[in-house]
Amino acid sequence: MNADIRVLDDPAREAADLLVAAGGHVVLTGGSTPRAAYERAAAAREDWSGVDFWFTDERCVPPDHEHSNFGMADRALLSRIEGATVHRMRGELGPEDGAAAYENELGEFGPDALDLILLGVGPDYARQQKLTIFTAETHICYVQELHLAHSVTVTRGSSRRSAALLVLSP
Repeated sequence: MNADIRVLDDPAREAADLLVAAGGHVVLTGGSTPRAAYERAAAAREDWSGVDFWFTDERCVPPDHEHSNFGMADRALLSRIEGATVHRMRGELGPEDGAAAYENELGEFGPDALDLILLGVGPDYARQQKLTIFTAETHICYVQELHLAHSVTVTRGSSRRSAALLVLSP
């Protein structure tokens, strides 16, 4: 795989442009940079028919909790657009049940289904990387975030198969 590595002054703009042009299976992430990208993308495109939204990770909290990645994405993008199919990680089920449910849902589409993955690497990234089971053969595993909550996350196995991976850092 060839990597196109760029340092951008405005990564949210690049992410928004990729989102607006996207079709197929798109994986969203949490954080402040993605939030700005989602707001821009929602303003630029109303009809998202043909797009399935997935999530890279979700804390084991209800979807309306302040720390929910889905909640942030819903406020910034999903509730402002039409036509997309949303596959929400159900973090409120707990790490094992939430991971199993998402594994089953993602498994219906196969390991090569993901077309674009947005991956956030904010302040919690180093802690998560140490705790995430990146070598797992399944698509999903769970992470324990020490200061917030357990979370469910997509593993390296899925991200390696994606057609495009955009890493966002503040």
